[in-house]
Amino acid sequence: PRLAAHWKKHYAGWTAWVLTPDMKLPQHMRLKESRRVPMWNGPIECRLFRFDMVAGSARARPAG
Repeated sequence: PRLAAHWKKHYAGWTAWVLTPDMKLPQHMRLKESRRVPMWNGPIECRLFRFDMVAGSARARPAG
């Protein structure tokens, strides 16, 4: 979560792409991917995740 917090604080408005074999990376980073592209890095099944950075939380807060 520290990398995600750094990205959100310093790179709000940017887009980050991460190639990883860890399919649960977005959950571990506590980020919601905006795109998920299946890929292969040689014999290793991977995903290319796109993260649109926003400051704070992208979740809509309930009214009231």
